Amino acid sequence: MGPEGGFLLEGMTKQESAEFGKIKHYDTYHFTTFEYGGFARIGYGDFGIFAKDYFNDMFENSPEQAGLKNFSFGFTLGF
Repeated sequence: MGPEGGFLLEGMTKQESAEFGKIKHYDTYHFTTFEYGGFARIGYGDFGIFAKDYFNDMFENSPEQAGLKNFSFGFTLGF
C-alpha cells in the first residue's frame, strides 16, 4: 500500500487512412496534468492482484465530466 502520482507530459492520437495518410494530433484532451491517489498490491509467489484509486478528477476544465475519477485493478505475474 502506498501513494501514487503521475504527470501528463503530452497526449497524442495517430490516425492512418488511405485518404489522408498518417495524421498525428497533439493535445492534452482536457485530462488532468497531475493525478494522485493510492495503490495496494498483495500476492503469493509469482501471482498478485492490485488496485489503484485516484482521488482527483480525470478531466480538468470540463464540466460535463466533473466528478469522474479513475479506478483500476488487475492481476500481476512476477510479483
